[in-house]
Amino acid sequence: MSHFLPYELVDLVIDELADDRMALRACTTVCRSWTARSRYLLFSDVLLRGRNCDNIMGLQPPSAFSVAARRLMVAERDALPPGIEHFTSVKSLYLTMSTPITETIIKIPLLFSTITTFELNQVVFDSFVDIVQFMCALPCLETYTHFMCPWKQEISAPSAHFRLPENLQNLNFASLRLHVFLEWFNSLETLPPISTVRLYGVAEPHTHSVGAAIKRLGGFLRHLTLDLWEDGST
Repeated sequence: MSHFLPYELVDLVIDELADDRMALRACTTVCRSWTARSRYLLFSDVLLRGRNCDNIMGLQPPSAFSVAARRLMVAERDALPPGIEHFTSVKSLYLTMSTPITETIIKIPLLFSTITTFELNQVVFDSFVDIVQFMCALPCLETYTHFMCPWKQEISAPSAHFRLPENLQNLNFASLRLHVFLEWFNSLETLPPISTVRLYGVAEPHTHSVGAAIKRLGGFLRHLTLDLWEDGST
């Protein structure tokens, strides 16, 4: 029947099944004209964990899920898996539980320069400078989340000449070294129009730095969440 319907209409019908994964799987086997849209919805979120994904990622030509994925989660991998360059539609990238090698830090901004959401969750870095360079190298970033990502070395602070992505609107930061981030943030020459800030683990010594950051954001700030740390508990 789909041969007698415009592709746009077929897509609208399949879109109604976006939350029904079993139905989407069935749609991929109906006919060729149904396959592309069904896979686009079925593989919107992809998780690559550990070494088990290497064989799949090495398949040629690029598998359907790599082209369709818009949210990519990479967990427990210090190096990027082979074939990751085929994920050309990704808009949200999440790195979890890893210690990225230098090559990973260099390649991600090159491969995913158009992502708008970036989250680091329990990712270990050599220094805070590496984190800053990572974050500032993504020009289209709108949402940045940093959750408990330690760094090994205490070296000189990042330069205040770094520029946060100009479209950054949402900033979420949780760290036992929150003061290091706040000191750098307040030293920046210019700030993007950040409208939502969530800071976790805020203690009394951070009060001045938090106040300075809020003052600098001025009228752009619309939503503020402060998770306070008191006597060793939040």
